[in-house]
Amino acid sequence: MDLLLGLLGLLGVALSMVFGLWCLIIAFRTSVIWGLAYMFIPFAGLVFVVCHWDQVGKPFLGLFCSVAVVVFVSLTLPAAMGGLPHLGGRNWESSALATESNMRGVQVAAEAYASVHEGMYPPNIELFKCNFPEGRPPSVDGKAPINPISREAEWPLTGTVTDVAAARKTPPGPLKAGAVEYSVVYDAGHKAIGYAVRGGDADGQALPNHQDKASTLVLSNQ
Repeated sequence: MDLLLGLLGLLGVALSMVFGLWCLIIAFRTSVIWGLAYMFIPFAGLVFVVCHWDQVGKPFLGLFCSVAVVVFVSLTLPAAMGGLPHLGGRNWESSALATESNMRGVQVAAEAYASVHEGMYPPNIELFKCNFPEGRPPSVDGKAPINPISREAEWPLTGTVTDVAAARKTPPGPLKAGAVEYSVVYDAGHKAIGYAVRGGDADGQALPNHQDKASTLVLSNQ
């Protein structure tokens, strides 16, 4: 689906250039002054279209429709930054950066919880939703991070990491695209002394470590 939308967007861009050039040629054929005004004076092109609709009406409608297609595609493609810079597929690097930013937001919220709970970290997501942006502890939830792939607000998934060092050495495994996963780490006395935060890339795999792509990026207090 993304490929079809990308191709449609590229077609829209190409047609908008063709129809735009067609309108400009008609303006110069009418007069050099109109041509220069069309190119350099804001809204002069619209004035020209209104005054010379019989000549420029069809190419202008073509230009309008092709631009509408481009706008539609830019709002529909599930890209991290949305739209035109990502035609033909997702922007992998931008979505990874956005996911990592969400991971750090989860890390900050977990640390905020621990700061008022004697250094103990939240054992589940529900307990520290109020520590996210615009939340008011202890009972008013904040705003969930925006998944850069689905572009929907999503609370962190519950993870199963119990050993942070081992998780960091493990090759990136399956994880929902753009999602963030939170795991609480317990000590031998079952006290929540730490956490592990992972994120999913656009391919549905855990984000790799920056220095070693064969290992997994894990944010933690450990």
